[in-house]
Amino acid sequence: MEYKNDVPFIVSLASYNRRIFTLPLCLESLFAQTLKPRKIILYLDDTVDATTLPDSITQYISRGLEIVQVSSELLSHNKYYYTFSRYKDYVIITVDDDVIYNCNTFSNLIETYKRYPYAISATRVLYMTFNSKILNKYEDWISEYDKLNTPSLRLFATGVGGILYPPNILPDLTLDKQQIIEYGLHSDDMWLKFMELLVNAPVVWTGQKPQHPPQIPGTRETGLYMTNRFKNDSYLETLEKRFNINMYEALNSSEGCVDD
Repeated sequence: MEYKNDVPFIVSLASYNRRIFTLPLCLESLFAQTLKPRKIILYLDDTVDATTLPDSITQYISRGLEIVQVSSELLSHNKYYYTFSRYKDYVIITVDDDVIYNCNTFSNLIETYKRYPYAISATRVLYMTFNSKILNKYEDWISEYDKLNTPSLRLFATGVGGILYPPNILPDLTLDKQQIIEYGLHSDDMWLKFMELLVNAPVVWTGQKPQHPPQIPGTRETGLYMTNRFKNDSYLETLEKRFNINMYEALNSSEGCVDD
C-alpha cells in the first residue's frame, strides 16, 4: 500500500461469519480513501474459517490488508483491543464492518487530530444531555450533534463513523479483558467512553456530513445495534457504579460544554 501522509496511522476493524459476504463493500471503501494508512488490520473471530475466505476479501491482502484470526470472546471489542495492544505508539483509526465510508473519512479524522492532538476525533457523535443534573436516557441524547466544533467530554463517539485515537491516550485498564467481559462486553462504545472519562480525554467532531455512513443492506439486523439500542442505559449505570463516576460533574468539566 502506498503511503502518503505525515501522520503514521493504522486502521483497525473486526468482523465475523455473518458479515463475510457484505464485508468487501466496506473494505473497498477503506482502500479507496484519499489518505492512505500504514496498514489496515482485519480481525476475524473464530466463527470464521480464515482458510476459506472468498477472493472478494483476500484480494485486498496484496493491497495492504492484514488478516488476523482471534477469539470471539470479546465480540465487537476485537476491532480495537489487539491493535491498541500491539501499536501503542501509533495513531489508530477504528471502523465498523457494516457501512461504506466516505473517501475523505481518514483525511478528515487526521486533519482534526492535527488541530486537537489531545482529543479523540470522531465522524459521528452524540451530545450527552441532562435534566436537573441527571443524565438523560441514551435515546434522549442528541444524535449526530453538529453545534460543537471543539473538544468536549459531553460528546460521545460512535464507532460506526470511524474514530481516531491518539497514541497512548487511554489508560491501561482499557485492555483489561476480564473487566471488559464483566462490565462492558456488549457495548464497546460505552466501555471506551468510560475509559476516556477516567483520563479526561475529550471527543471532537470532524465536521464531516452526513455523520452516519451509508449502511450496507442487511447488516444492521445482524449487529449489536439490535441488542444495544434498548440496553445502553443499563450498561451506562453498570459502568457508573464500577468506576464511581458522577456523570454531571465529570462531563461538565469539559471545555466548551453548554449547560442544559
